[in-house]
Amino acid sequence: MNSSVQEDDGVVPPNESLLRGHLKNSETMASLESLLGHLGKEQHAELPALINDCLCLFNDVQTCTHLIEHDFDVGDTQLIRQRFYQVSVEKRKITAVYA
Repeated sequence: MNSSVQEDDGVVPPNESLLRGHLKNSETMASLESLLGHLGKEQHAELPALINDCLCLFNDVQTCTHLIEHDFDVGDTQLIRQRFYQVSVEKRKITAVYA
């Protein structure tokens, strides 16, 4: 990554693994105990057991499902129209890598 682009506007490009659909759930699962310190004793015991019972939901690679749909009722709200804005050549190079 070109650090001058980050310094220009403070925007950090997203992690490439997330853009490619690879999550870091295995890393989180490996350090799960250290992430649960804010929970009470009962919750601290129940949550890892629940997660371990449903490990197939926490893969590093996302999957698709036909079992759920999202429908957002926005009422009579008008569409928000936004004009495109110019992006520097450096940013275009960086985003092209992730496309």
